[in-house]
Amino acid sequence: MQRIKRVLFIGSRAVKARILSFLDTVGVLSLFWKRAGFFKTRNGYLYLSPNQRLSGWFRRFDCWEPYVCYGLPKEIRPGDKVLELGSCLGYFSIALAELVGDQGKVAGLEPCQNYFSHLRRVWSKNRRYRNRLQFLNLAAGAKDETFCFDSTKTHYEMLSEINSIEYACDGNQSRVPEEMQMRTAPLEQIIAKIGFMPDVIFMDIEGGELEVFDQMIQLGIRPKVIFEHHVAFYGQQRFDRVLQRLRDYGYREKWTDPDHLVLTYYESPNDKTTNGTQAERSLAETLSGE
Repeated sequence: MQRIKRVLFIGSRAVKARILSFLDTVGVLSLFWKRAGFFKTRNGYLYLSPNQRLSGWFRRFDCWEPYVCYGLPKEIRPGDKVLELGSCLGYFSIALAELVGDQGKVAGLEPCQNYFSHLRRVWSKNRRYRNRLQFLNLAAGAKDETFCFDSTKTHYEMLSEINSIEYACDGNQSRVPEEMQMRTAPLEQIIAKIGFMPDVIFMDIEGGELEVFDQMIQLGIRPKVIFEHHVAFYGQQRFDRVLQRLRDYGYREKWTDPDHLVLTYYESPNDKTTNGTQAERSLAETLSGE
């Protein structure tokens, strides 16, 4: 029965996505969407613009990344505290806010100012999530730093400066629309800012996940991690080494589709007195102000 439900859930959304893609190809979609505004989706309201093309349409009709949408309710529990890295337009932010319930928390980080302005509207419109959802105009990085970019930079050249990854960006040469600043902060500082230790980290940050994994291990924290990998950016061999390091750290991975993984920590009998537990205690004391 579960297999049938999964096929129907993912299949129906895949069909919608193909129809929308075809209508976009023949130029029909642009006739029906002229200006930005709020649109009701499965979990709440999103502020979407026709400039987002298919990305906006897929979110508007709830066919954005169906494998992730299907899997999230199985991984997120009521009361969970979730750190979302790369909130973009807020589609998964409000889905996570729905899943964690009144006792949970979701903190979404988005460094791009144009997306962040959308997220502020999303937070304001979805009143029932206000007490459990917050957004920060910030990115996870190696240190607390502010980067300045102008229209001579492509988006992937911008990300390269932040993530120290040489992006093969031949397929996307879109440029930064105007002068902008982007601030980064290390994971420990982010946790202090949001005010809770995350049970779950949910992220799609174009290769920046490698830096987050490094900092998780340095801090000795082991939340569940749901993420999209970007092997095309950093290579299969490097990704395999990272996965093995995470396995050695106590994680086991589960693939939800070819692009997304869930990392879950399995505690060993001898692990209760590790430096990781001490680091979690230290961070908890920092959050409580002790």
